[in-house]
Amino acid sequence: MKHAVIKKVLMCNPRYFTVEDIYNPWMKPGSVDTKKAIRQWKKLKKIYEKLKIKVEVIEQIKGLHDMVFSTDEGLVQGREVLLSNFRVNQRKPEREEYKKWFEKNGY
Repeated sequence: MKHAVIKKVLMCNPRYFTVEDIYNPWMKPGSVDTKKAIRQWKKLKKIYEKLKIKVEVIEQIKGLHDMVFSTDEGLVQGREVLLSNFRVNQRKPEREEYKKWFEKNGY
């Protein structure tokens, strides 16, 4: 069995990552240490880069707390993207931000 090799990832810097709106039972206000999340994000980014994985970065928009979960945003195959349609209102604006990013970057 041949294994796929990851060549590129899209990450969102968790600059404004918090838990404010509760729409899942496991979300707890005040449970996020944003500074720690940023340190962890930087460490993961460096690991990817050491593995020769190209890291693309989308900047988080203030108020879109869950935008940091870039794997939720859709599926990519080649230069084609199928964007997610989020059920909860708090996440719906993320779609437009990712759509702009993908279009700007040739997808």
